[in-house]
Amino acid sequence: MKNWILLLALTLSLTSYSQNHVLDEKNGFQDIKLNSDVSLYPGLVLKKKFVMKDVPDTELYLAKSGFYKDVGGIKIHKLEVIVYRGIIYEINVIAVKEPKFYKGLEKTYGEGVYSMKDNKYHWRGSKLNMEYQSHGKSKVHLKYHSLEVDTLIKKDKVKEIEGIADDF
Repeated sequence: MKNWILLLALTLSLTSYSQNHVLDEKNGFQDIKLNSDVSLYPGLVLKKKFVMKDVPDTELYLAKSGFYKDVGGIKIHKLEVIVYRGIIYEINVIAVKEPKFYKGLEKTYGEGVYSMKDNKYHWRGSKLNMEYQSHGKSKVHLKYHSLEVDTLIKKDKVKEIEGIADDF
């Protein structure tokens, strides 16, 4: 019995590691890579600058006409890229709801962890997280989120507070 439990735990650990490895290796959607300079992607255009979660220097980029139209033959309705100080922080893909979309994610990244609380599937890597959920009746939302840029934002906030404290 103990050997069976140990084998199951080892299998789950290896599955989790391989999922994390592939997610971290791909590091984004199609040719758009998280933690990279947004100026490297001619298919993206600046839509607006805004403050996200009390974080200044945030920008929203959208796909230009003719770019990022589909994923595996499934139509993309909208592609948004959130940028912090020129670095890609988050990628949001809104696509047609197709069963093969999730099956493709499963084949690439392994089975997602379903959260009943959020009604989402999650994949976690060491550098990024990915979420998949329904978006209305006929669409799905796929979100890639950089953990490295989260760390950068936290460091920048600490520096900002230290700068204010030094003024006293």
